[in-house]
Amino acid sequence: MKRKFIIGLIALLLSSNIGSMASPVKAKSPIEGVRLIYALEEKKEIEFEVVEDAIPEKFRDAIEACKYNKGYLQYEDKETKNRYIAILAGERPNPAYGIKVTRVEKHNDKLIINVKDVLPSPDMMVIQVIAYPYTVIKVKDNADFVAVDEEGKIYEDSRLRRLPEIKTESITNWKNSALNKFASKITSYK
Repeated sequence: MKRKFIIGLIALLLSSNIGSMASPVKAKSPIEGVRLIYALEEKKEIEFEVVEDAIPEKFRDAIEACKYNKGYLQYEDKETKNRYIAILAGERPNPAYGIKVTRVEKHNDKLIINVKDVLPSPDMMVIQVIAYPYTVIKVKDNADFVAVDEEGKIYEDSRLRRLPEIKTESITNWKNSALNKFASKITSYK
C-alpha cells in the first residue's frame, strides 16, 4: 500500500513538471518580450566612445532641433564611416539631471544600447532652469539598434515625435493683461 502511494506521488509530480515545462513562455507586453529575448540570446559587448566635443556640426544642429523630445537620433559620417548616436532625455527641471550610456551589446544582428537616467542627489542645491540633457556615442557597427532604459522602456526616434506644445491660453492671458494695462494707462492720461 505504501509502495503504491509513493509510486503514485512520484508519477503525479513528474506529470505536473512535464506539463509546466512543455508550456511556451509568453510575453505580457512588447517590453516584456524585449526582456525575454534579451535574457535568452547570446550577448557580445561592443566598444563605444562617448563624444562630447567632436560632434559633427550637422548632427549637433539636428540634436538642437529635437532636444525637446525623449528618444534617439543617429548620424553616419560618410568620410570616416563612424556612426554617431544621440540619446536625448527630453525636458528636465534642472541641469543636475543627465543621461548615460552604460553599455552597448550585440544580440544576433541588433545592437542594444543600455541607457541610465542620471538623477540629482536629494540634498543637492541646484538652480531651477529647464535643461535638455543628452549624450552622444560613437560606434563602428552599422547594425540596427534599440535603446533601452533600466526599466526596459524602448526609446523612439526623436524625429518622429512632436515639438513641445505652446500653451496659447497663457499667451492669450498675457496679451490680454498687457492690453488692459496699456488701456488703463491711456485712459488715465485723458
